[in-house]
Amino acid sequence: MSAAPLPDSWDDKAFAEAHRRLREQPSALSDADLGMFLVADGAGFAERAAQARAAGVPPQGADGTLSDQDGAKPASMGFVSAMVVAAASGFRTLRVSRRLLRLEEKVRALEAASLPRYEGVHTPGKTYPVGSLTTRSGALWLATEPTDKTPGQGATPWKLVVKSGTVI
Repeated sequence: MSAAPLPDSWDDKAFAEAHRRLREQPSALSDADLGMFLVADGAGFAERAAQARAAGVPPQGADGTLSDQDGAKPASMGFVSAMVVAAASGFRTLRVSRRLLRLEEKVRALEAASLPRYEGVHTPGKTYPVGSLTTRSGALWLATEPTDKTPGQGATPWKLVVKSGTVI
């Protein structure tokens, strides 16, 4: 097996697809798939996946898993060499990259959430999105749905948060 490239980022969907290809069509495995196996499942599994790709047949276990005896088989010199290259490339970097990707996903989700945002003094006729905060007559109001209505005048989708300096 030549040195399998380590993935630049981690994609759980791509990893699941690689396992599906291993079970159903091992000849379709890419070097990137082998790199993911190397990182996530270890050297023995990646070596078996490479052998399955070369032979075009799934590993012995129909589900693509290894038996206890598989780990006892010695790895080829080519595979050991690939492991050394991969380790030098930085497994630590990959773990950090995976953690950063998860954090970036969380930040995107938080940024997309409808969080309260102060829009300043109320402007009649302006449309305010959900979560907008505005002040009118010394009171702070929160929009509970998109609206162009004036807070405090009849039934509106505004919720009074602070009335003239008093928290409600």
